[in-house]
Amino acid sequence: MRGSQKSDRNSKAGTAKRITRRGALSGLALAAAAVGLKAGSKGLAPPAAAQDEKLPPARPIDHSYEVLEVGPGKRFASLTLAGVFMNGGSRWANSYAGAKKIARMGFRVIVSPGPPGYYINDSGSHSRRWKDVVGWPPYEGNLLGPVIIEGEAGKPAPVLETDGAGDGVLYYQTGLFATGSCDATFRRLVFKGFRRGDGIGNYAAVRLGQTFADIPMNSNVLFEDCEILNCDNGIMGGAPGQSLTIRRCFLHDNGNATGKVHNVYFGGGDVLTVEDTLSSRCAIGHLMKTRAAKTVIRNSRFLGNGGSESACLDVPDGGVLDIDGLVCEKSADTDASWIIN
Repeated sequence: MRGSQKSDRNSKAGTAKRITRRGALSGLALAAAAVGLKAGSKGLAPPAAAQDEKLPPARPIDHSYEVLEVGPGKRFASLTLAGVFMNGGSRWANSYAGAKKIARMGFRVIVSPGPPGYYINDSGSHSRRWKDVVGWPPYEGNLLGPVIIEGEAGKPAPVLETDGAGDGVLYYQTGLFATGSCDATFRRLVFKGFRRGDGIGNYAAVRLGQTFADIPMNSNVLFEDCEILNCDNGIMGGAPGQSLTIRRCFLHDNGNATGKVHNVYFGGGDVLTVEDTLSSRCAIGHLMKTRAAKTVIRNSRFLGNGGSESACLDVPDGGVLDIDGLVCEKSADTDASWIIN
């Protein structure tokens, strides 16, 4: 009996010792994992136990978008006043902000429709809309940081237009907006009439690819549900490191007698993607021109419809051309013998 009790006590002691040892090892493992994770945050690899755990992937740094409302009865009565706010103070054009800070400082500009002509020549501090220069630093349409500019949801698209004499509207730039090297989205907007009155201009609704504030070019530009008409160029520009997407847009009646202007001219960028888009009635220039390293076209229509366009699609530098669901038709009086060059 005594031997049995002694054996039982020894068995219990051994079990307790094993449990204690297992707990200690578990505690050490947890402590090591915690130290490893802390070390990992400093660039050191965590231990194998921590590596085996399926942790959620790290989220990219989000842009912080400040919302600006523009239109009749809104905080900003005009695009120019909103632009002055984006440039001024401690924001984009402040020389002390620094390129990294500017690259994270975004704005979401919600534009409400106004009565006919409400936004005419609302295109910068030097516009003839203003008797005196507006704002300091003045705003010329240069977008230095990430931006979303969109028409108010559920309302008619606001018409952003000039009066057909673009050479008198702006003082510095060559587009209603210039994206520089920032991410930019344009949604539910109408761009109209951005062209020189003398017929020899090279203006655009939106100019791409101009680098501002010493920020490296790493830019994605999106046009979605927009209409662009009666400009020298609808969309123009582009540079290595920049990609352009045009989705569900209507581009028409752009171009002029010089032939150097087009509905779309994306030059020198990385990727042009065109989806569910109609490009039509361009004067002498091309319905779509691209020098991108890769051009992707899906379910779109490039139709002359009585214009005098040269080519439906001009891809002079080759690269990768990926087409699926494209219909092209030249106008009868086109000056080109080919549809796709």
